[in-house]
Amino acid sequence: MKILSYVLIAAGIMLLGGYALYAAWLFFSLAEIPLLIRVGVGVLGIGFLVLLIAMWIEKKKEGDEG
Repeated sequence: MKILSYVLIAAGIMLLGGYALYAAWLFFSLAEIPLLIRVGVGVLGIGFLVLLIAMWIEKKKEGDEG
């Protein structure tokens, strides 16, 4: 049962990730949306990912020290 739950969780994550990637592709490929808005949203997303990675690294360092 444990393996089945992991498989179902992974399938759900992949499905939601696919929808998110499709939505991002639609957003960035539409000609009606101005270029500056698309660039701004892209930079905001990259900045958020960098922030998450930095927080994860900091948490990992705190775990090693304490």
